[in-house]
Amino acid sequence: AVNGTIADYTTAFFRYVYGGDYLFGDKTPHYGLNLDKIKKLWPEAKIIHIHRDGIDAAESMTHHLGFRRLISGGIAPEDVPEFWYQFRQESNNEAPQISLASALKYWERTILGIGEQLQSLTEDVDYIEVSYEEMLCNPEQEIRRVAQFLALEGNINLSNAIQIPRPFPENRQIHKIPDVDYKEYYQKVSEVMEIYG
Repeated sequence: AVNGTIADYTTAFFRYVYGGDYLFGDKTPHYGLNLDKIKKLWPEAKIIHIHRDGIDAAESMTHHLGFRRLISGGIAPEDVPEFWYQFRQESNNEAPQISLASALKYWERTILGIGEQLQSLTEDVDYIEVSYEEMLCNPEQEIRRVAQFLALEGNINLSNAIQIPRPFPENRQIHKIPDVDYKEYYQKVSEVMEIYG
């Protein structure tokens, strides 16, 4: 039996599953809005903030069942943890369609909230910004940069780590909407796009 915090339980669980030498990561987008809590539980945590072109991210969100539920349900990004379990229990593989404009507003609110969380943390917090598009277009450079940040350069085979996932070739991941529409949406969030692309 493990007594203590959720951090103690998680550490014990992963040690049991993977042994003493493991690296744990999670890519849940809304964790970025709870970095203060994460750093309280895991003060040694390193944060990799992966951000994607906001318009392309929003376009993807219009097809994602979870984001469609959140946005159509009026759940603010910072309130997701409170409602997520309820949404998972009500899962019926259905959600109303959402507009690209509403998804873009949600992305903007989320990315600005993550930025505020990062700024509010103390200066000694280890974090790195990684562009999704750079990861796709320059995988070797970006994987090496992340490996260096995690102090893994000599511990992993980078040639195995640098593989573009299929069926997602590069040309399907960048700008799925027509340029004229892209430019229109870009104007709506241009200040945020200048910061987070």
